[in-house]
Amino acid sequence: MAEILLVRHGQTGYNAERIFRGRLDVPLDDHGRRQAGLLAEALAERNLGAIHTSSLSRARETAQPIAARCSLSVEESPALIDMDFGDWQGQPLAQVERRWPDLLRRYHTDPERFRAPGGESLEEVRLRAAAELRRLIDVIGERPIALVSHRVVIKVLLCEALGAGLRAFWRIRQDTAAISALEPGPGRLTVVATNNRCHLRSLGSGDQIDF
Repeated sequence: MAEILLVRHGQTGYNAERIFRGRLDVPLDDHGRRQAGLLAEALAERNLGAIHTSSLSRARETAQPIAARCSLSVEESPALIDMDFGDWQGQPLAQVERRWPDLLRRYHTDPERFRAPGGESLEEVRLRAAAELRRLIDVIGERPIALVSHRVVIKVLLCEALGAGLRAFWRIRQDTAAISALEPGPGRLTVVATNNRCHLRSLGSGDQIDF
């Protein structure tokens, strides 16, 4: 069965400044648009059969160059939208550390029991994202498909594929514009690649942002 490529969107100013995004519709910055162009070049070689994306502009802006290079349309999937970080959205990490130190500590040490203040839990993200992944596996053809989504969603899907549960959330790195890959098989998913950034070499190493 064809691979499923998990593509994190390119960089935004909020990534670079360590600001929580969630459902805020933050566009790519200039660097993120360059990343999206390099993603498109890399994925043009994969003979993609479909591209599914979160509805947020940073994901759509990443998906559109890929679709153009592959002569495909972009299909929006509500289940691939970023985690609702509630009151943390638009807040710099330093501010969250000051205002919600205990809750931030839980996010980092006990992700299975974390819920964003006024937003979603990681378990809720897992349920919706995993259900969408199963749906797509049922309809996938012989060509790979790309899911353009967000750091939290992709980490959760990799945890699901590994059967490791959300406790493994922080053991998986996911930089902007990175590619991970899953191979569906009878009764299981195999993780083929994680956080592949080879296509971004020309940009140097300064854009590695797992935030």
